[in-house]
Amino acid sequence: PFVPNRNENNLDLKISLFEKDIYFEVTSPEIDRSLNLANGAVALGNKSFSVIDKKFRQLFSESTLNEIKESKRNDLFLIVIDISNSVIDKYQLLNSFLGSLSLTMIFDKKTGKMVHEYPSRQKDSLQDKNQNTEIISGVVYFKRELGFVNEEPTIRLKGDIIINPNAKNNLSDEEISELKKMIFD
Repeated sequence: PFVPNRNENNLDLKISLFEKDIYFEVTSPEIDRSLNLANGAVALGNKSFSVIDKKFRQLFSESTLNEIKESKRNDLFLIVIDISNSVIDKYQLLNSFLGSLSLTMIFDKKTGKMVHEYPSRQKDSLQDKNQNTEIISGVVYFKRELGFVNEEPTIRLKGDIIINPNAKNNLSDEEISELKKMIFD
């Protein structure tokens, strides 16, 4: 399918569901090269940022974003990530949309003792880095799992849908539940 307001036919899937056009862009990131070559411990950053950003650039159109902001379009853009051969997990994807999870500690200046601590999010989400990522409605992620049904080998998809809290267009909770049933059941 064509990207709305672009002359490029490079989106993977378009379906009409819930009286909306839903565009899916699929990716299957490979394991990080540094892990293949490592002989010891390797520190890895959040690879989901670059994966989502790459797909965002493939589907982004300024005029489409403006139409969505003006409520002229109710299209949804979901990035589908096969994490079967990747270090990406649910928590990296959540951190991409919400910001990295942190622990904030408050200390008493006189005594130097901690008086309060609470979880918080850093300002490093996709939205913090690029306001235009509000066109991305969310991410469908899955891992392929081999199993048997009636002694026949089958591949099932295990995963979830993470909604971008900053997206201009999103699915309702009921629509998310229905879409999960279609993909994962």
